[in-house]
Amino acid sequence: MLPTFTPTVSALAYSIVRTRCGDASPLADDRHNRVTRYVLAQHAGMPDYLRLPFAALTVVFGLSALALTGRTFRALPHERRWRVVETWRRLPVSFARDLLRFYEGVVVFAWFTVEHGGDLD
Repeated sequence: MLPTFTPTVSALAYSIVRTRCGDASPLADDRHNRVTRYVLAQHAGMPDYLRLPFAALTVVFGLSALALTGRTFRALPHERRWRVVETWRRLPVSFARDLLRFYEGVVVFAWFTVEHGGDLD
């Protein structure tokens, strides 16, 4: 897989949980790690024709923060990460919004499943 894919997914998952699920703890714990693993598993289960383009677009998303902030997405604090997410959400191309919609849907589902004692495996 592309080298910055997993760290970008992890950083995005943490920021989505913090913004959409009301978890303000900045520290990693088992719940966050389980959510990230679930998101990565969902990506791994995609059909071949979607998996690589999806990973490439995720890497482009992560690296786009360089142009906006001077740092990669994963190296930013949450507040600056979320500004990058909002910038992508406003792009006039649907694939950017669709990428974020996918991640938000999967992360929120996984977070509330974990929070309510459900099993993601």
